[in-house]
Amino acid sequence: MEKLIEKYKKECDILSKLASRLWKSGQLFIVIGYLYYGFKTLNYIMAFILLIIFGWVLYKVCECIELMDIIKKLNLKYKLKEVLFNSKVRDEVYKSYDDFQKSWITKYCKKNKLNNIEKLKILSEELDKRDSSIKYINPVIIGALSIVIWEAIIQELVNAVGLIYTIIIAMFLVIVISILTGWWNKEWKEHKEFFKSFDVFSGKERLMQLLVYRMLKIKNR
Repeated sequence: MEKLIEKYKKECDILSKLASRLWKSGQLFIVIGYLYYGFKTLNYIMAFILLIIFGWVLYKVCECIELMDIIKKLNLKYKLKEVLFNSKVRDEVYKSYDDFQKSWITKYCKKNKLNNIEKLKILSEELDKRDSSIKYINPVIIGALSIVIWEAIIQELVNAVGLIYTIIIAMFLVIVISILTGWWNKEWKEHKEFFKSFDVFSGKERLMQLLVYRMLKIKNR
């Protein structure tokens, strides 16, 4: 498994991370700018229009960066003008990189005698168990701090309105927080793929897709 991951990162997952990083950070800046402009001017219609315009421009810039990187890495014969104005060329460039990665996993499996569905399943399962995500937020720390803050709020409410009213208010807050948390989780799941638009050909998920592709090819031959 370690050998596969090392080879994959070195020989197959070769695109620059610039487009992905720019896309993610740019979205955050655009949303912050949208909220700031909206609250400052109270013109939420114009703020939304600017959000769409800047979001579209950001997407096209990141797409262009990624496509030109593919063209450079695979030595394809396309120019920037073609990438910008020809959707067919963009599709061909992405298909070329997709073919390159599928060809790589095919050669790797043949070279390392992994042309067996059972062996590939084991690799896929081991890879699936690995947590490759970087966690910038520690839920344990947040949970501990939340308990301390919650206790302080409850104590202040007891002192201000009494125990009975505090229980009623606390129950109401718990329901509201639960609803908001559920809504946030739902929205995040729906927009997660869009947020990761420029990670399609990289990372653990892509390697999983390539292993599945190889298993299907072996099964159907």
